[in-house]
Amino acid sequence: MSQSAAQLAEIEIVSIIPDGTQAYHIQWEVVASAAGAGPFNFSIKRSGSVTGPWEDAATNIGNIYTYTDTTPLLVGNDKIVYYQVVSGTFTSRIVSSMMALPRQKFLIWRKIINDEKIMLSKGNGVPVVVLKRRHWGPRCPVCIDPKTLRILVKRCLACFGTSFTGGYFSPVPTVGKIAPSSPGTDFTTDTSVPEVETANMFLHPYPLVRRGDIIVEPDTNIRWEIVSEQPTEILRNPVHQDINISRLPPADLIYELALS
Repeated sequence: MSQSAAQLAEIEIVSIIPDGTQAYHIQWEVVASAAGAGPFNFSIKRSGSVTGPWEDAATNIGNIYTYTDTTPLLVGNDKIVYYQVVSGTFTSRIVSSMMALPRQKFLIWRKIINDEKIMLSKGNGVPVVVLKRRHWGPRCPVCIDPKTLRILVKRCLACFGTSFTGGYFSPVPTVGKIAPSSPGTDFTTDTSVPEVETANMFLHPYPLVRRGDIIVEPDTNIRWEIVSEQPTEILRNPVHQDINISRLPPADLIYELALS
């Protein structure tokens, strides 16, 4: 990464989600003022103290916006870990694994997340994959006018209509529950009339999603676009996500994007 790009990078840790007492899921993004910079290579730093010393949890990772730290004995009831995400010369603000929650609230938050994950994994949920739409990184060299940033090619396999190279970040598996959807088109028949099929979904808080991201059911390869999202929170920390999704027809360009 060039010096100028590194100086432009502005990184924000948006969430640290505990995975029981075994791991933390760290998620970050590059803010809008640096959206066109990159490519970015990230390092994840961690410490047992807000003042350091710092060690590398991961180095030189790209094409990703999340990292799962599974360091043994990392997540005890009384253990606080501090994280930074670094790219080039820029270092994000230091964020505590408790996400500024008081200890008692943190333990409640962690238990609720863990209980809901068990419910989704072993009960009424299904495995799904999140394809997060790119909002930062190098612009597409195939379909974008470099001066106006307008998309000139409608079906571009280099950016899938996002205007950013690659279109979507590497897939992230998670679990969720899709409620019965409203009547829509039966895509298996040649005589079906195109309609919009929508559904509500109860989603684990990792990763955090937003409008325009894609939910994939890997068993059937059905793909849904997120229309809106609303997290349920404890002191502004997500417990789960309630999202509205719209089923994409098989002809949509997103089906050309491989999950592997």
